[in-house]
Amino acid sequence: QGTFLAQGLGGGSARAAPMPETVGERLAKAQESGDPEQIKAALEEAKRAGADEAHVDAALAELKRKEDDPEAILELSQKAEAFKKKGNERLKDNTKSAAREALEFFTSGLEVRCSDPVLNAQLYSNRAHVRLLLRQFVEAVDDCRKAIERDPKNIKAYWRAARASLQLDLCRNGIDFCEAGLEQAPGDADLQKLRATCAEKLQGQQQRRKAQESAARDFNADEAMAIQDKVTALNEQLSRLKATLGSKQRQRVRLEL
Repeated sequence: QGTFLAQGLGGGSARAAPMPETVGERLAKAQESGDPEQIKAALEEAKRAGADEAHVDAALAELKRKEDDPEAILELSQKAEAFKKKGNERLKDNTKSAAREALEFFTSGLEVRCSDPVLNAQLYSNRAHVRLLLRQFVEAVDDCRKAIERDPKNIKAYWRAARASLQLDLCRNGIDFCEAGLEQAPGDADLQKLRATCAEKLQGQQQRRKAQESAARDFNADEAMAIQDKVTALNEQLSRLKATLGSKQRQRVRLEL
């Protein structure tokens, strides 16, 4: 689908006005998302911007055909499911190299862009699991968000997002993910346990922050007092020095007389 669109719009008539860069970017983003509605909107926008009308219409017709073709839909889902199974199988080896291979399989499954939101959510969530193993915590949270967007009932995605957030010391975010997951699955023991862990760590962070702030205030006060003591001592030394100089000058005057 993506190749067809790229070829179709890239081979426009010489008479067609070039698309503004922003329109081209939106089309590329829509193709990347695999969302048919986004692709349709981007194609219509491309047509209004001057892309070859025949190629745009052909791309829209191809998109509609694939949407309405049960066999095409089933074929894409089967491909994505096969990649998911391969990824899960590689994870059984429990090695870093196998984890990287699993990540590639899950990514390939997503690139199929099947129309099954639950399956796509599983692929994103499974890839997040691999990213946790590879300590790619930011990317793991991002994959979990995408999984939750596609299937809010994917409880593992909430747990994995919270776990990755905890590793990033984003304890408040971790609590939020746990609570959102508990809205979908009240009483889930794993989410409850992880929420408690996040809350405990957050409390520790807050206590340390308060202690640091208090220590900083105390240090500033002690430092100010120390500086004041030094200034007072210097003033006293200066006064004694002036007195000594004055006494010597008076003695010199008397000797000269």
